[in-house]
Amino acid sequence: MLNQMMDSSDFALVVDAGGFSKGYGRSAQLQTEFLLKGMSMLNYDCVNLATKDFSEGGEFLRIMGNKYNINLLSSNIVYAESNTHFTEPFYIKKIAARRSNSQPPFRKLTIGFLGLCDERAQLLHRGTEEAQLRSTDPIEAAKNVLPSLKKSADIVVLFYNGRYNTLEALLSQVDGVDIVILGGEYYRAEHYTGNDVIVASTPSLGKYFGTLTIELDKSKKIMSFHKNRIPLDESIADDPKLAKLVADFNSANQNLASSAHPAER
Repeated sequence: MLNQMMDSSDFALVVDAGGFSKGYGRSAQLQTEFLLKGMSMLNYDCVNLATKDFSEGGEFLRIMGNKYNINLLSSNIVYAESNTHFTEPFYIKKIAARRSNSQPPFRKLTIGFLGLCDERAQLLHRGTEEAQLRSTDPIEAAKNVLPSLKKSADIVVLFYNGRYNTLEALLSQVDGVDIVILGGEYYRAEHYTGNDVIVASTPSLGKYFGTLTIELDKSKKIMSFHKNRIPLDESIADDPKLAKLVADFNSANQNLASSAHPAER
């Protein structure tokens, strides 16, 4: 389904607003790893980081991102002591038109991404043996990043994972954002009434496949858009490779549980 939709579009991207971590402990860590592996198999272009994604530490995320070639992004997560960014603060992707038989008004498009989450003084457990991380004020981070993005990108996409009220305050104070992909309080995305920014989201737990289709004029300005949520129910055929990934996870998780709680002899 994903490939069919991408093939029918002139330009297409696959992204995530963050919040993918499944909690604490070895089983949750295993689930997070398999989830990131699945994102890699689906060729995700960019994945935002939320505060909850650091439950297993920052180094675990870095290792998994490198292992599966996932472009992890955060504009406001920094090392507490040095104040340096955990990832690059923004990401710019240049894409070419996919359909050779179509006639789009242009053949290349540059997308700029920034990723934000709610502010928190400490992201890692106190006992974690690695450099502490924190998330800074998202509004100030956006003000710092957006000028660079606007110079280079035709379209600016903001990932926000957290409270909707903070996002609303942010959009009232900064200019230059074209599209917001909302995580955290994703269910409030439709509350946004502004005409200058598109706010979209998809319900959590993988129950829906969310799409946002935009139409651009020849100057690469947004003319119209359409949001859609497709239920991932029994009518959607399983992808064989992803079905195997799920089976592999179930097997690995069962082995983990057996090793943690060996049967009495």
